[in-house]
Amino acid sequence: MKVNKLVVKSEQDLRNCLDLLYQEAKKGKHFYGMLELLQNDVVILEAIRNIKSNKGSKMAGIDQKIVDDYLLMPTEKVFGMIKAKLNDYKPIPVRRCNKPKGNAKSSKRKGNSPNEEGETRSLGISAVTDRIIQEMLRIVLEPIFEAQFYPHSYGFRPYRSTEHALAWMLKIINGSKLYWVVKGDIESYFDHINHKKLLNIMWNMGVRDKRVLCIVKKMLKAGQVIQGKFYPTARGIPQGGIISPLLANVYLNSFDWMVGQEYEYHPNNANYREKKNALAALRNKAII
Repeated sequence: MKVNKLVVKSEQDLRNCLDLLYQEAKKGKHFYGMLELLQNDVVILEAIRNIKSNKGSKMAGIDQKIVDDYLLMPTEKVFGMIKAKLNDYKPIPVRRCNKPKGNAKSSKRKGNSPNEEGETRSLGISAVTDRIIQEMLRIVLEPIFEAQFYPHSYGFRPYRSTEHALAWMLKIINGSKLYWVVKGDIESYFDHINHKKLLNIMWNMGVRDKRVLCIVKKMLKAGQVIQGKFYPTARGIPQGGIISPLLANVYLNSFDWMVGQEYEYHPNNANYREKKNALAALRNKAII
């Protein structure tokens, strides 16, 4: 599908365009000419509005600029600046800082030292212009990937929450009468994502505009600044980045489908009216 042929002149046009991308991705289509959509004024304006409403809009990158600095500029100048940066994209390194985790207060009440491992989370703060470009990418790429994500993956996804995940677990428990839960955690997941593999996954999921993939690659290789010293990034995505949650889900998508097909949609369930009947038959055969 040639995305650059889509006409977007208003917010409604953009909504219709994103809906179309979602529908075509469901059919397994590939997408070309995506950079032209990214450079559309409506997409840029939508990205700036979203960044402005974000609670981290007042946090500055290493260039010490915040969103308000750009809101005071003429709209045409900001649009021109973003388009020019996209055409020759050179991201500013990410400012790395540590923020307390959600359990920091409870740990302090227990008398633990605030410097103990697990008390803080390392976040990457991008420059505002890079955040705007990341949000533009998220706006355009999200419907393509959402159409292909595992339906019962709930983290970092629009219109989904922990409550939805708990409700689905309760439904599974009531239907299967099984009460064992397997809990797992990938240690430092964001920090160990392989860039080349991530880009290959994006290509296989239909993003075939090499210009867009090149922008994402440069974004991943931007490097980071910790206490005034620059460090290159050979792998990983910055936790706290606008597009990072989406890319993290893209990287884990095949694993989600594998687990679902192995346990939730197991082929041995197909010949039985209810899941519990399939499980009973497997027990009788001493398979489980």
